[in-house]
Formats: sequence, structure tokens, C-alpha cells
Amino acid sequence: MRFGFTEEQQQFRADVRRALRAPEVRAAVAEATPAHGVEPDMRPLYRLLGERGLLAVHWPAEFGGADRP
Repeated sequence: MRFGFTEEQQQFRADVRRALRAPEVRAAVAEATPAHGVEPDMRPLYRLLGERGLLAVHWPAEFGGADRP
């Protein structure tokens, strides 16, 4: 029995880390941090994550997901 990640899973993890470290994503996260009781607008962050294929990765590709387990 194998308990580690497959090569494909390791590559996906590396790709996600790389995407989340991108300057524009980090800036969107900083903008989405609540300040002084004001609810932040999360839509710009969600748009960036969606453009990078990081939202609903488990959804079927036909519905806009990445069809991943």
C-alpha cells in the first residue's frame, strides 16, 4: 500500500503553491483582508483563482472544474 502522493499529485501541489505565491494573488488576498469591521470584496480574489483553475477543482470539466479527485 502506498501512502504518499503520486507524481501527478505532487506536480499539482507545486502548481497550486506557485499560483498562490504570485504577486497579483498575494495582492488580492491582502485586499480581501477585513479592516475596521468592513466586509471585504472577495470577488477579485475569486476571479484570479478561477482564472488559474483553482476553484472547484473537483467539479467535472463540463461544468468548469478541473475534473480532479
